[in-house]
Amino acid sequence: MHKLSGVAPSVALHIPWDKTDDWTDLKDYADQKGITIGAINPNLFQKDEYKLGFLCSPFQESREMALVHMTGCCEIMKKTGSDILSVWLADGINYAGQDDLMRRKELLEDGLMSVYKVLPAGGRMLLKLM
Repeated sequence: MHKLSGVAPSVALHIPWDKTDDWTDLKDYADQKGITIGAINPNLFQKDEYKLGFLCSPFQESREMALVHMTGCCEIMKKTGSDILSVWLADGINYAGQDDLMRRKELLEDGLMSVYKVLPAGGRMLLKLM
């Protein structure tokens, strides 16, 4: 599409759906096609462990699993030359009173700060509210 129209210079990756064994090879292939790797999108909603959220989940195991996944996505950013980590902030709760909102806010802030520390130099985190 980009070759014909010039409107799609990059391709976003959704992890784990677009996972590959060789990120350098994928980057080289994209370069050969005249495109770049755009945002890296960690999938933090598909697994049952995330049913009450990921970084703000009341369950430590779910938060840790999310941090491992997001850290891995930051490594993918480094290998592909991406400068954006695109995070869908699905809240995980369905009604008021289901969880402590102030605690969730604190957990979210702590988690985002942890991820921010491992972003590649010049990298940005794009937060999408759902």
